[in-house]
Amino acid sequence: MNKAVRQEAAGRTPFRLIPFGIFVVLASLDNAALGVLTQLYALLADRLDANEAALGLLTGGFILVAAAAAAIWGYVGDRGERKWLLLLNTFIWVVALGL
Repeated sequence: MNKAVRQEAAGRTPFRLIPFGIFVVLASLDNAALGVLTQLYALLADRLDANEAALGLLTGGFILVAAAAAAIWGYVGDRGERKWLLLLNTFIWVVALGL
């Protein structure tokens, strides 16, 4: 690699770190949102008049939907333009989290 190519690559490095940083922050928020479900068990049981079996079914369904979505997005991501898929997926996630 010649000097000009190294300098050009070095100049772009911070700009490549910005999307990575945003992705890490969003992934962290996603994991935090997943962890909230178990903290809400008492409130859900009280408001929905649900027993432990119903809460287990709710948790199992939540995990299965998340796993299926990850598999589908992984498959689509391997076949498409990842940048636009990440943007679309992030938009869907923000809308779903806001509901």
